[in-house]
Amino acid sequence: MQSLTPSDRTGTAGWEACATPGRTPEPLAHARGYTTGDPLAGARGYIQAAVACRVEKDNSCAKTGCRRKLEPAILSRPSMPPRTRVLLTIGLVIGLLLCSGCVYLHLLQLKLQLADFDKNFEVDARDGLTLTFKNPVLLDEDVQSFFKWTPDTRKSVGMAERWHFRWVKDRVAADSGRPPVELAIDALFSEHKLVRLSAPEAFFAASMPKQLALAAIRSLGHANVDKEKRRADSQLSASDLEAAAADRFLTENGILAALGAPVEKRGTATAPEWWYHFTPGSSHQHFGDGGAVDMTFTLDASTHRVLLMKGKTAFGSVVFDTTKTAQGGNVQAGI
Repeated sequence: MQSLTPSDRTGTAGWEACATPGRTPEPLAHARGYTTGDPLAGARGYIQAAVACRVEKDNSCAKTGCRRKLEPAILSRPSMPPRTRVLLTIGLVIGLLLCSGCVYLHLLQLKLQLADFDKNFEVDARDGLTLTFKNPVLLDEDVQSFFKWTPDTRKSVGMAERWHFRWVKDRVAADSGRPPVELAIDALFSEHKLVRLSAPEAFFAASMPKQLALAAIRSLGHANVDKEKRRADSQLSASDLEAAAADRFLTENGILAALGAPVEKRGTATAPEWWYHFTPGSSHQHFGDGGAVDMTFTLDASTHRVLLMKGKTAFGSVVFDTTKTAQGGNVQAGI
């Protein structure tokens, strides 16, 4: 377990932070100076923080007396044994976590599920990518309030609800006569829980190879999480990158088939750069901090293969050098 270090702050202000009814475990932990970057240690830390507050307060009461009005009634009964009070405190903290729909608890559960990926998820990569959550834990309110997802459209599908996100390619003259190229993500919720994510082939052609995306998702089950920076860091193997580099869309013809002509051509004769830009389908759509999708492909003019993908996608920045896969790579995911 990661160690938790209390600050030097003591006194009435600390007890008010600990005892005020309605305070959630996270502010409680921070009020007492407990910090942690890992969700598992953090969840335990919230409970430890509550216990530390209770025990430290008991010690202070023995010397100086207490301001009982600050405590919930169930914790202030003088006849209750100390061990019982501690157990009840733990129970109350756990109850707050479970009953408030705490997003950090849901993220912890999701991380543990990702660590045992095949048990908890089903993947269909035959046409695009569909990820099914066998034991869903994320709520619609989690992804809307914490991840800042607001779909372009919502549609009821039986008892479920589908959120549709889309990005439309900037039109160029070469695209005349064909429908606008769109990138899309669909999120399906059942009983307010996220049960499925799906995206077509074009989304991965413009964002990152499908095998790379899947490897990145799997790796997050073993990620190092920094809650203060809201970031998860994980590693990708050389074999993951080599498989992604062989993706059928990482060629000149593959890009043209999936995305059409580039919005702009840059670079040199030996290393041309194709730039693509996709605008959110509506002004109210939000997908995290991402707005437009913006990707540049650097090609080898002699082999017509992609050397480098670099740009901003719906899930963040991507830099994928297909010539440097032997050392593996890393993923930095915002949370």
